[in-house]
Amino acid sequence: MPPPPFKIVHFTSIEMILPLPTRIPLDNFIRLHFFTIKRRTQGFTLVWFFLFISLFSQAQTVPLSCGTPAPKNNTEFREWIKRSKMAGGRVATTPVTIPLAFTILRPSAEAGRAVNADEKHYIAQNMYWLEKFYRGSNISFYITSVKILANTAYHEGEVDPLTYVNQLEKNAANVIISSMRNGIYVGYAGYAYYPSSIGQGSNLIVLNENSYKYQDNLLPHEIGHYLNLYHTFDAVGGNELVDGSNCATAGDMVCDTPADITGVAGISISNCVYTGTPVDAKGMLYKPDTKNLMSYWHSYGCQTDHFSAGQFDRAYNGYWFRMNNPGYGDDQYNLSASPKGSAYNLKLQRADATNLALVFETQQTEDNLGFLVEYADSEKGPWQISPTILNSSEAQYPIDLGKENFFRIRPLSSPYYSNVAKYTPGKPQELYVDYLPGDQVYRENLSFQLKVRASSGLPVTYRLLAGNAELSEQGLLKIKGPSWINIEIAQKGNEEWEPYWTTYSMQVSKAVQQVDLSTITPKTFGDPPFEITATASSGLPIVYAVAGPATLSGNRVTITGAGQILISAYQQGNANYMSAEARQYITVAKANQSIQFDAISSKTYGDAPFTLSARASTGLPVTFEKSGPVQISGNQVTLTGAGEATILAKQPGNENYNAAPEVLQKLSIAKAEQTLSLAAIPDKTIGDPDFQLEVRTSSGLPAVLTVSGPAEVVGTTVKLKGAGQVTITASQPGNENYLPTAASVSQRFTVAKGNQTVRMQPIADRTYGDGDIMVGASASSGLPVAITVTGPASVADGSLKITGAGTVTVTIAQSGNDSYYPAPSVTQTFTVHKLKQQISLDELANRTYGDVDFDLSARINSGLGLQISSTGPVVLTGTKVRITGAGVARITLNQPGDANHEAAPEVSREFTIVKRQLVLTFPELGTRDYSSTPFALQAQSNATLPVQYQVKGPAQLLEGNRLQLTGIGEVKITALQAGDANHETAQPITRTFTVQKARQLIAWETVASLAFGKGTYSLPTLSNTQLPIQYRVVSGPATVAGATLSFTDYGKVTVVASQPGDDKHLAAPELSQTFCVNPEKPTITAENSLTLVSSSPYRNVWLLGNDTLSNETQQKIRVTRPGEYRVLAYNPDASCQSVQTSNAFQLIITSVEPRATTSVTLAPNPARDEVLLQVQLKPALRTPTYVLYNSLGKAVTAEQPLTYLNEAYQGRLTVRSLPAGLYLVRITTADEHLMYKLIVNP
Repeated sequence: MPPPPFKIVHFTSIEMILPLPTRIPLDNFIRLHFFTIKRRTQGFTLVWFFLFISLFSQAQTVPLSCGTPAPKNNTEFREWIKRSKMAGGRVATTPVTIPLAFTILRPSAEAGRAVNADEKHYIAQNMYWLEKFYRGSNISFYITSVKILANTAYHEGEVDPLTYVNQLEKNAANVIISSMRNGIYVGYAGYAYYPSSIGQGSNLIVLNENSYKYQDNLLPHEIGHYLNLYHTFDAVGGNELVDGSNCATAGDMVCDTPADITGVAGISISNCVYTGTPVDAKGMLYKPDTKNLMSYWHSYGCQTDHFSAGQFDRAYNGYWFRMNNPGYGDDQYNLSASPKGSAYNLKLQRADATNLALVFETQQTEDNLGFLVEYADSEKGPWQISPTILNSSEAQYPIDLGKENFFRIRPLSSPYYSNVAKYTPGKPQELYVDYLPGDQVYRENLSFQLKVRASSGLPVTYRLLAGNAELSEQGLLKIKGPSWINIEIAQKGNEEWEPYWTTYSMQVSKAVQQVDLSTITPKTFGDPPFEITATASSGLPIVYAVAGPATLSGNRVTITGAGQILISAYQQGNANYMSAEARQYITVAKANQSIQFDAISSKTYGDAPFTLSARASTGLPVTFEKSGPVQISGNQVTLTGAGEATILAKQPGNENYNAAPEVLQKLSIAKAEQTLSLAAIPDKTIGDPDFQLEVRTSSGLPAVLTVSGPAEVVGTTVKLKGAGQVTITASQPGNENYLPTAASVSQRFTVAKGNQTVRMQPIADRTYGDGDIMVGASASSGLPVAITVTGPASVADGSLKITGAGTVTVTIAQSGNDSYYPAPSVTQTFTVHKLKQQISLDELANRTYGDVDFDLSARINSGLGLQISSTGPVVLTGTKVRITGAGVARITLNQPGDANHEAAPEVSREFTIVKRQLVLTFPELGTRDYSSTPFALQAQSNATLPVQYQVKGPAQLLEGNRLQLTGIGEVKITALQAGDANHETAQPITRTFTVQKARQLIAWETVASLAFGKGTYSLPTLSNTQLPIQYRVVSGPATVAGATLSFTDYGKVTVVASQPGDDKHLAAPELSQTFCVNPEKPTITAENSLTLVSSSPYRNVWLLGNDTLSNETQQKIRVTRPGEYRVLAYNPDASCQSVQTSNAFQLIITSVEPRATTSVTLAPNPARDEVLLQVQLKPALRTPTYVLYNSLGKAVTAEQPLTYLNEAYQGRLTVRSLPAGLYLVRITTADEHLMYKLIVNP
C-alpha cells in the first residue's frame, strides 16, 4: 500500500513530520489459527469466536518526538532511593501492577457517546505493547477505566490538562489521548510528568491521538518517564562519559545504557548502526544503543524495542517512589484501583483440524477490552505473550497442535491470570480410501457413494465445501450440474484419537454436444440469396454467423462479393452442455465482363489531342495502354510523332469480376511539311568581328549551313578567314516527324584585305642563371611574328634563353599574307649580369660515438662543384661524414667562381662527438621452482663490450653465464658493463626472483575393483621426487599400514594418497581413488554332518533349493534338512552391483535329533482387522519370527519377532489397510519354516 499522507509542522528549531490519520491494512496482520472461546455469564454458556488481531504491523508513520518536561526532582528521587535501599531497598523481585485510566478527549459535539470499537482496538494494542516491552521488569499494567471527555478546548490542546485534573481518576495513572494541535506541546507525539512529591500533574501521561495508534514505542516510552526514566541522551547531572565513569551521576543515570548523543552535529547512522564522529570530554567516540526505548533513534528510522536491566531497576523504584509520594490537593493520587473482570476454569480442547477451543468462565465489565493470551512449552513457563488481543470476532492463531501446549489468559482490566490449561494431543490416525469417484462428465441422475474409513475405526463424515452438488454427512454425493466439487473428509477424533481432516476435489465437466450443418454448394457472384440449416444433438437452438463477402438475415445468406465465405452454426451451450460449432467454407467465384472500344481515325503529326471512347459491361472504369508516338492521360491522346501507334483498352476486374478481354486498335500518324528562310549578308573587311546568320524553319528544326570561300560557319556564327568572295547555303532535310524543305536558300558577300602592326613588351636586365624569358610579341592581325637575337642569348619558340653575361638585342617583324599587309619591325636591348654564388650548410648537431655515417646537407645556388675540407675525428668521402672517435670536428666549404659567377663566401660548421652511453637490457626472471635446470642469463648491450654478473642468494654462476639454483629463497642477479675512451659505463640492472619449492606428483594407476580374496593390495611407495607416499582410508571396509591396504568387508572403499613435501618440495596434490571390494566366488565345505561353512567371511545369503534362508547370513549355518544348498556373497554397496554364487552343495541327512513340538494358531481367519498369531514351542529353542507375503510372493510386512506371553509366543498382524485376498504367513523357528494361509476379507 502507498504510505499515508503527511503534513509538515514546525516548532522551535526542529522540523517534524506529522502523519494524517490512517488505518492499518488487514494485509499487515499475521494470519493465525482459530480459537473457539466459550464464556459462561449469568447462569448460561455463550460460545464466542474472538479475533486475535495482530499488533505487529509495518511502520505507518515517521515517529514524532517526546515532549516530556525536563526533570526537576532528580536529587529528591536519588535521596529517596538511597534511603529506601539503606532500609532494605526495593529489589525488582516482587511483581507490581499499575492501573491505567484512559481518557479520550473529543470535541464537545461528541458529548454522551460511548467508546467505539476503533478506540478500544487502539487502546488494546497499546496494552499489548506495554506488556511486551516491560516483560522482565516485574511491572505489569491493567485498565481500570476507558471514557470519553468531550470538550473541544481540551481536545485541541488549548487547555493544559492540569486545569481539569479533578475530572480524572485519582486511583490510577491517567493516560490522556489528545489531538495536541495547539498549546505548548503541538507537534509532539506525547509527554509525561516525572514522579514528584510536590510537582503538579505528576500523575499524567498525554498521547497524540494519531501517533499512539501506530508508534509501538510511544506509550512504553512515556510510561518510562512516568516511572522516572530519562532520555538516554539527557544530561541531568552533566554529560555522561563514554567509559561510564560518571554514569551514576550524569546522563540518564543508568549505568548499563551507553552514553548517547542524539541531536548533536556530526551524527551518522546506517541501518541502525551508529557511525558518527563526535567525541566526549575524554575524546572517546560515542557508541549509543540505537534500539533503546528511551532514546530518540526511532527518529532516524530505528525500531526501538527494549529497556536495559538498569532501566527496569530504576523504573521499579520509580513505582515505589510514587507509592510513597502520592502528591497533594487536587493532584493527590494512589495506584490502588481495583481490578475489573476475571477469567477462570480455563480448559483446552481440539475444535477441528487446525482450531483449538479455549473454554473458560469470566466475570467481565464494560471496561474490559479483551484478554491477553500467554503460552509456554511447560507449566512453569517461560511464558510468551501473544501478539494478539481477544475481542468479539473470528481470528486465527499459530500453534503447534502436534505437541503439548500450556495456556493462560487474563483480562486487560485485571492483573490476575486464569489457571494454566494444558493441551495434550491424542493418538494420530489416518484415512483409507475405499472409493472416491474420479473426474466425471455430467449426465442426469449422476450420484456416488463415497467410501473412506479411519484407522481408528471411528465414523468418517463428509462435508461439501464447494460445487454444484448435494452431499450427505454419510457420503452420498448427488451431482446437480457441471462444476469443481471440493469435499472435506473428516474423522473428528475423540479423547483417545486426534482428529484427521483432508480434502478431495473432482471436476464434473459439461456434456459434449454436436452441431450438424447441411452442405452448401459453391456460388458465383451475382447468384441469388440462399438458406442454411443446422441442428444440435442437444436440441438446443442454433445461432448462425457468416464471415466474408456475405450478409445474414436469420438463416438467409445474401452474397455481397466474390471470395471465401465462412458459415458458422453455433450452439453456445448452457449449464449442462459445452458449446459446439460446425463450420463450412464456400467459394464465391468472380463474374465475367466485356469492353466496347469505338474506332479511331488516322492523324497527322501536329494534329490537336483527341478523346478515346471505351466502356466496360460492368460499368467499371476502362484503362488504356499504348505503344508508338502517342501519350495517353486518362482517355486523352496527344500525338508525339509520326508513325504507327497501338492503343489497348483494358478492364482488370476487381474482387467480384474477372478481367475483361482486351481490345486493340491501331493509329496511323503522317509526317508534317516545313518551310526555310536565310537573310541577306552585307560585304565585310578582314578583321571584322564574327557575326550571326538569320536563318529560320517553320518546324523549329535546325538548318544545315554550308560555306564556300575564306570563311567558316559554327552553328549560325560566321568567322572570316581571309579576303575574297564567300557564299553561304541553307537547307533542312526533315526528320521522323517532318518532310524535307522543298529547296535550299543561298546568300553571297565580299571580304576586303587589312593593315597590321607588331608590338613587344619591355625586357628588364637579367642575371646569369635566370630562367628563360618569354618575349611578349604579337601582331594586331594575330599572324605569327618573327624574333631575331644578337648577344649571349638564343631564341626558340618565342622564348629567350640566356647563355652568358653581356648585352642582348631582340628584334620582331611580321611580313603579311593574302589578307594582311606587312607590319613595321620593333627592336629592344638589355644587359645580363654575373651570378653571385651562395653556399648553404645546415647546422651540424652534436653526435655520439657510434652514430651511423651521415650526409652533409650542403647546397650552392650556382650548381658549381664545392671544395670540402675537415678537421677532428672525422673522415670525409664526398659529402658523407664518418665518425672515428669522440672529440670536436669542423667542416669547411668553398667555391672560387668563373666567367659567369662571382666567388662564393666560405662557410664552416663545428660540432662535438660525445662518448656513447652503454645500455643494458636484462629480462625479468620469473619465479622458478627448485627442480628447474640451469639456465642462461641473457642481459643484452648496445655495444660489443663484455657483460659481467653478480649473484646473491641460493644460486651460483656457472661457465657461460649459466645459473644453477642451489636452494629455496630470493635470488638477486646484477648485470654490469664497464666503459672505455669512446663509451660511458652502463647503468647496472638487478633482477630479483623467488625460488619456490618444487612440485611433485603421485602416480597411482586407476583401480576399478579388487577381489577380497587377495587379502591385501600393495600401493605405490614413492612420488616422482622419490619421497614416501602416505595413505589414509576415507571410507569403506579397509585399513592401511604403510603402503599395504587390507580389507575388513565387502563394499566401496575410498583411499587418499598424499605426500606432505619437505624443505625443497611442495606437498603433492592428494589423489583419491574409490573402488569396489567385491567377493570372490564362494565355496561351501562341511565342517561336520550338520554345519556348512562358506569361504566368504562376510555377506552370506544361504539358499536351500530356490528358497532363501532369511535368518541365515553367517559364514556358518547349522542345517537340519536335506537338499541342495548354495551361498551368495554380495557387495552391500548398490553401485558396485557384485554378487557371487557358489556351486550347489548337495546334503543328504541320514538322521536328525528329535526336535520340539510346534503348535501354531491364527485367529480369526478369514480376518478384516487384526489377526492373533500364537506359537507354542516345547521347549522354546529361540524367539520365532513372522513375515506376511501376498499371493505374488512379495513381503508386505517386515520380519517381526513374536513376544513370549502366557507360555506361548504371540504377535498381532494388522490387515485392515490391505486389499482383500489370499496371503501367506511364514513363521521361522530355530530349525524350521512354517507357512500358513490367511484370507483377508474386504
